[in-house]
Amino acid sequence: MSDRMRCSAPVGSGLFHICDALNVWGFQAPGVAQDLFVTEAEKVMPLPDSLTFEQGALVEPAAVAVHATGRTGDMRAIALTKGETGSFLCTPYGKAEHAGFPPDRAVDTVGAGDSFAAAMVMGLLRGGNLGVICAHANRLAT
Repeated sequence: MSDRMRCSAPVGSGLFHICDALNVWGFQAPGVAQDLFVTEAEKVMPLPDSLTFEQGALVEPAAVAVHATGRTGDMRAIALTKGETGSFLCTPYGKAEHAGFPPDRAVDTVGAGDSFAAAMVMGLLRGGNLGVICAHANRLAT
């Protein structure tokens, strides 16, 4: 028996992830219909020359992380993974970025994010160098 169900029961109870027939923008297709979202030109901020495109792509996730952790009043660190292209770590004591270790070939990415998070947490708890922590987390997740 399949663990998937017809949509009426799962969707009605909020279990969208077990519905075979439900299609959600951004999950089954990349881009989330980006060509359909239009805004006024004055609301668009140009990327400063001092930021790379990859760094600019992290602005929104970083802002969400800062806002979410700032609401608790106890922000200790923000760690962002950029997959095979590295990571970024920011604490009240400094920041670090690592270029990552692109794998020779991807075999299975299950657990990569958990491994990355565990290495970051352990490195921060041990009080290591931020650059070394980023490098170790990237290596472990690769």
